[in-house]
Amino acid sequence: WPGYLFAAMLVPALWFGGAEALWALFIVVIGAGFTVRVFSRKVTTDDLLFTVETVSCLGACGLAPVITVNEKVHPAMTPDKASELIKQLKEEN
Repeated sequence: WPGYLFAAMLVPALWFGGAEALWALFIVVIGAGFTVRVFSRKVTTDDLLFTVETVSCLGACGLAPVITVNEKVHPAMTPDKASELIKQLKEEN
């Protein structure tokens, strides 16, 4: 994969834990410029640096809300932590 692949669980059971807010944050902060649609499966930035996709299960319920970035698990994700992570990844490039 040429950039960063974010996988985030977006299932109704996790909406109360902030999964929907995280999905919206990824779209806005990464700057993909897409309208957030709850059931969109994948969006990629124009420069191909970031792709965010929804998945049904990451097998880490005890760490929710959880995301992976290029298969590295990031547990207990919050919008603030996600924003900082994206900032760090942008700075690395």
